[in-house]
Amino acid sequence: MATVLETTDGAALEAYVLQCKNATPRMAIDIIRRVTSDPQIFVFAELLDLPSVAALEAAPEHKAHVDLLKVFAYGTHREYQEKKAALSLPDLSAEQERKLRLLTIVSLAVAHKSIPYDVLLEELALATLREMEDMVIDALYSGVILGKMDQRGRKVHVQTVMGRDVAPSEIDALSARLAEWISRAKGICGTLGDQATEATRQRVADEASAAALKDRVDAASAELVVALKEAEGKPQAFSLGPILSGLADSDAMPSSSRTGPMRRHPPKGGRDAQSRHRA
Repeated sequence: MATVLETTDGAALEAYVLQCKNATPRMAIDIIRRVTSDPQIFVFAELLDLPSVAALEAAPEHKAHVDLLKVFAYGTHREYQEKKAALSLPDLSAEQERKLRLLTIVSLAVAHKSIPYDVLLEELALATLREMEDMVIDALYSGVILGKMDQRGRKVHVQTVMGRDVAPSEIDALSARLAEWISRAKGICGTLGDQATEATRQRVADEASAAALKDRVDAASAELVVALKEAEGKPQAFSLGPILSGLADSDAMPSSSRTGPMRRHPPKGGRDAQSRHRA
């Protein structure tokens, strides 16, 4: 199965373009017939840009062949049927009809993420469900679309679709859509940039707070070592109050952790209770 990006054979298309560059009207008409039948070619704008094809369009007796090429480039099977009589379009061979139906499925897949079976039957001008499903399977295996068939729901769910030629009349609308997309992308990039700046500022602040806390802890540790050395061999009680109070004042620990020198409390009942006990 081909992938969507490999639908058109670039080398084959280039060969047709080279042949058509200096072709006579009869040769150019034959090339149009062959390129619209070739199962490996799905884009045609390069041929439409050639002077030899423009010369065909300018000749009333040959214009219908260029109109047919434009239907393959930009149109659908329904458009071919609607314009055939008015533009005197040539009849389609079996290969051309198959290809135009594949291109029609591509256009439907661009417009619908899920294509109803009824729409496919109508747009492809097929009489039976079996014919329509065979055509969709052909499109899937050709790689012009990627998706899956939902027979119970009577839909084709589209995942990816190949690109077609852009008609000159569609260029302005396409440019507007691209400009809108670029504007949204710039807005998203700006938001992400602001968030990154704020995250960097917060990280720097956190690192500074952590460094300050470490300095306070190191200073308290040094004070503790000095106090312990000074207290060696002394009978008086040793107090951590000033050291811990310094840490608490700098938000290193909650105020409830602060302690002071231990105080002796008289037993319940005061001195009278002690006197009675001695008696």
